[in-house]
Amino acid sequence: MLLRCRFFGLLAIFIGAHASLLYAADYANDPALVKKIAQKADASSEDVQEMFRSDCQGGSTLGVLQCANIRAVASDELMQLHYQELMRSLASKSEKKRMIIAQKAWVVFRDQECDFVAEHRSDNIGYGIVFSNCLSEMNQAREATLNHFHQ
Repeated sequence: MLLRCRFFGLLAIFIGAHASLLYAADYANDPALVKKIAQKADASSEDVQEMFRSDCQGGSTLGVLQCANIRAVASDELMQLHYQELMRSLASKSEKKRMIIAQKAWVVFRDQECDFVAEHRSDNIGYGIVFSNCLSEMNQAREATLNHFHQ
């Protein structure tokens, strides 16, 4: 399982790391969400809107890093929204407790996995871009999993 996750993490870096956010059309026009993402990413609302419109390619390395960071924050925020929806839909305290434990464990796994993947970069800026892209990809996958349970 770990090998498969590392493979998909590396695959995401090479072919999917700069793909457009799957949910951009749904959330790009939500001013409250854009503002929240901007605050968490230490960016402007305009930068967040640009991230929703772009693929984070081109421009300076620092620009790509900032876009990747905003994308990671956005994907985490949206994954958290779906997690909260799922938690509200769970009927029993036992289900909720198990989901809380699972989510906390998943966050630790995600962070460790992305750190492992990003370590293979030799410079600090490269590390940040790879780490942020990995977070985005893993958050989007987790969001899909949470949506599956919520339906």
